[in-house]
Amino acid sequence: MALQVPRLLRIRRKKTKKKTRRREMEMLTPTLMSTTAPKPVKMMIQPATPRHQQPPPFKK
Repeated sequence: MALQVPRLLRIRRKKTKKKTRRREMEMLTPTLMSTTAPKPVKMMIQPATPRHQQPPPFKK
């Protein structure tokens, strides 16, 4: 049982690192979009909505 606990902790730590990387990528994508169009600037002001606002721009 003792061996399984550290493995779960390590997996959780890896997941947290991946989440931070994904957030960094999400923050980088709107910055690149903001250079081409002024609309994505709103995404940077609202950090909670970028995930919902990302799909429509790609469809356009």
